[in-house]
Amino acid sequence: MKISRVNIVTDKEIFFGNVTIENGKFSNIQKLSSKPSTRAKFLLPGFIDSHTHGGYGWDFNQLAKNNFKNIDKYLEGVVSEGVTTIVGTTVTCSKKDLNSISKNWKKFIDKDQNKIVAGWYIEGPFISQEKKGAHDQKLVTPIDLKVLNQIKKQNNFVKILAVAPEVKNNLNLISKISKDYIVSIGHSNCSADIALHAMINGAKRIIHLYNQTSKFDHRNPGIINMAFLDIPIYCELICDGFHVNKLVLKNTYDIVKPDRIIIITDSLSCKGLPNGSYKLGTLNTYKTSEIVRLKSDDTIAGSIKPFNKQVQTFLEATHCNMIELAKMSSLNAAKSIGLDDKIGIIKKGYLADFVIVDSKINIYKTYKNGKLVYENRGI
Repeated sequence: MKISRVNIVTDKEIFFGNVTIENGKFSNIQKLSSKPSTRAKFLLPGFIDSHTHGGYGWDFNQLAKNNFKNIDKYLEGVVSEGVTTIVGTTVTCSKKDLNSISKNWKKFIDKDQNKIVAGWYIEGPFISQEKKGAHDQKLVTPIDLKVLNQIKKQNNFVKILAVAPEVKNNLNLISKISKDYIVSIGHSNCSADIALHAMINGAKRIIHLYNQTSKFDHRNPGIINMAFLDIPIYCELICDGFHVNKLVLKNTYDIVKPDRIIIITDSLSCKGLPNGSYKLGTLNTYKTSEIVRLKSDDTIAGSIKPFNKQVQTFLEATHCNMIELAKMSSLNAAKSIGLDDKIGIIKKGYLADFVIVDSKINIYKTYKNGKLVYENRGI
């Protein structure tokens, strides 16, 4: 198969050309002109949403009850957003439910025919009470090695683990668990110093920067101060315009830089559904056309804006270029989960996961493993 006369966006350049695909991988990338065409669409690496709870009536906590209702709608929905890889994310639940989710994950993988789901993001229960956000306070607990060892035995895919390093013995355990889990700092009220030690001990990411993290402070520096250092840790960023103001998106782009930002949705099951009442784990939420909040205290619970729309918002806020955008929407996430030798770049020998968009990131076509999985016939 050949995709002709498009602006190809790699991790280093944009050029006008063709790509050839064989056996689900890029077999040839041909440059026709080093200058992009003003009339051509852009071919970008498929978006990677490495922090998403669900959408279109599905969320990953449903695996605790062996419930697969609406899973097909969800997998169809994400590709319409240009997403070709996700890390399915669960909110804080009981240890019993964690075990059930782990056991049922293999059944889910069998239903994922296009192999969109790369792994599991365990966001809670090993977080802090002070920064629990939209997590059930009664279920929050320090790291439990017995639970983590059981999950490790049952599954060998990518596993990201949210950790508040200031809680009990969590900081000391990071070096141990980081051999099997990608540790992400967040839902934490820790100091910059503790956050830095967590990174030195093996933490690779910061959970949705600014949201439920210790604040930037000139006397008592927190996680945000640490994130602003020029250090090797990725910063997740929800770019719906509500979780993080557009001006702050621009500030982050200027300070943190495109090589460390990972655009995520943090989307909930009610993405793509009508306004109304929904569940998030054990908690009750309500959805408006813009945001989801807890019924109990109006805390922001998660995002409902599709991935490509969040990329649009980031582009509007920062005026970044397409090469940078490809890094923040795909390559950085691939690097953070150790899959950058397979996905995240338009490169010969890599999986042909890509999306065709215009300059405003409207989705025209989405390809997974060289197969057309979505086409927008309404444009």
